[in-house]
Amino acid sequence: MQSVWLARVTWLALAVVPGALSLPEYSGEALRASDDVGRASAVVLLWLAWAVVAFGMIVLHPLSLAAVRWLSPMIAIHVWWMALVADDAPEVWARLAAVGCALVVVVVMLRADFGARHVQAAAYGHERRHLLRPPVAVMLPSALVWLVAWALGAVALHVEPSIATA
Repeated sequence: MQSVWLARVTWLALAVVPGALSLPEYSGEALRASDDVGRASAVVLLWLAWAVVAFGMIVLHPLSLAAVRWLSPMIAIHVWWMALVADDAPEVWARLAAVGCALVVVVVMLRADFGARHVQAAAYGHERRHLLRPPVAVMLPSALVWLVAWALGAVALHVEPSIATA
């Protein structure tokens, strides 16, 4: 129970940290005044992914566990990248705090007790449900697909507009 609340609180804190869930060139007025629909769409999709994870942490269910475990590492990688490209000192410290929050969430959501709470939420009455351990033959291709999908997403999110339109 404590791990679920720790993940919820740190995930909500991630939304409050300035600049953690944005793109380097686009924040505030610059995003509203932008003609670059692709970058604006990327920011909207990033916030949508954050909202899906927040909803998945509130509503305990095996499907929400899958969404949380699929999306939160991607957002953690994005937050880490935003900390690397930060310019001034206050921005760097704020984004390092966001990296800490994102890492706490990723570590907590990969724990067995976090998964057990989500899986048990769909149980009937006194039934006890257990997490399944997938075999290595399934885990390796799944990890490869996950890495390729999020690498392509990261490239699409952070690519220069001149390269994307060429």
